[in-house]
Amino acid sequence: GLGDVYKRQQLLFVSNLDMLCTFLTKLRNWSIKEEYNIGFVDNTYEDIISGKPLSVKWMAHSYKDSWFADPFILDVTDTQIYLLVEDFYYPIGRGRISLLKVNRRTYVCEERIPLLTLNTHLSFPAIFRIGNEVFVYPESGLSGKLKLYRYENEKMIEVETLAEGTFSDAIITNLWGSDYCFTTCSSTPEEETSIQYIYRIDRQNLIFQLFQKIRFKDKTARNAGDFFKIGNRIYRPAQDCRKNYGGGIIIHEVFQYSNGEFGFKEVCRLNAKYKNLQLGAHTFNSYKGIFVIDAHGYCNPLLARIAKLFM
Repeated sequence: GLGDVYKRQQLLFVSNLDMLCTFLTKLRNWSIKEEYNIGFVDNTYEDIISGKPLSVKWMAHSYKDSWFADPFILDVTDTQIYLLVEDFYYPIGRGRISLLKVNRRTYVCEERIPLLTLNTHLSFPAIFRIGNEVFVYPESGLSGKLKLYRYENEKMIEVETLAEGTFSDAIITNLWGSDYCFTTCSSTPEEETSIQYIYRIDRQNLIFQLFQKIRFKDKTARNAGDFFKIGNRIYRPAQDCRKNYGGGIIIHEVFQYSNGEFGFKEVCRLNAKYKNLQLGAHTFNSYKGIFVIDAHGYCNPLLARIAKLFM
């Protein structure tokens, strides 16, 4: 009867509406998809902490199945720069850790070697050196563990689990004589950007004991790279997340009070917006006189602007 015809038309309308909504959602997500790239900075340490604009040469590569972020410098020779990076590999839809070999003269990535792939996302392959040994402890927050790997002959060999929990962009350092881990927690957006957790590490018994918890008022708690030293002063690159994740880089001077607790003082904010990478700079690292950053932007800037008008 007419009632059944009406019901069928209603169901067809709802089905078509669902398909349209699904299509528009996919189109929107595709339009605002982001990508990262890595750049090499010509400035000196003194330029950087004085806040001078960065002179950046961007890495060129031919890989269409990935973008690269979170660069840490593994080594430097007269002809090449070796980077450990987050390699966001489209076929698996998540990050893995890869080695990039970059021509030091042309800044062209000449080779990519995947080193570590897990069932969870991997990023921020921070490096800790003990003598001639190189250890890497990448972020894998969704796994609920902070693991340590030894880097040998273009391979990453699992050594042990350092700690249980969600450690975001962790940096382990012994610049103050003892081993400390500076990190944020990814359990909530506020903790991820506003609260720095500092753990004192008992290396012999592998115990991470919470030493200090610092709240940042302006969403700059999250690390943007390894600490570096100029003379007797120690500095920390931090992520400026006031407007968006990875919106810029802030340099903090880090000092230790007489009671052992740490304090942070903002020194400068680095210029963060670059052509086609307009969402901001995200990571800063240095080693052997080479300075490296990354920055991110929309894959399709025009479509992204249009999509955001209807968000």
